[in-house]
Amino acid sequence: MLETETDEDKDTLTVVVGEPDDEERKLEKIRKAERGEEVEPMRRLVLPSFDEFEVLARRTNLEILQALAEHDVDSISELADVVNRDYKEVHRNVEELATMNIVEFKQHGNAKKPVTRFRDIKVKILLNSTE
Repeated sequence: MLETETDEDKDTLTVVVGEPDDEERKLEKIRKAERGEEVEPMRRLVLPSFDEFEVLARRTNLEILQALAEHDVDSISELADVVNRDYKEVHRNVEELATMNIVEFKQHGNAKKPVTRFRDIKVKILLNSTE
């Protein structure tokens, strides 16, 4: 069955757990960009192991993502106030999420404004990774 993308899908990150990372797909997107062709934004995150998924699924990280979706914070400091946690801890968690390309930073005066790139996260866990 052919899957088609809806407008709703454009705000959804699909996380696939238990599948080897698809380097060839990423390289093809890079080649297209280098040729000046339009490239669709990546809305798929492949996490080969449950350990990597555990970082994303940590309660502290999910609370940060939810707070970013619900509040228009102007800085990591303001985000720390919203989630009622220590600035250093929130900064570390936001950096983890940025490394996964789920959160990005926009310059806002002298502060880095954290922004979630997606409104929803859909998770697919492959129980048989040999398929």
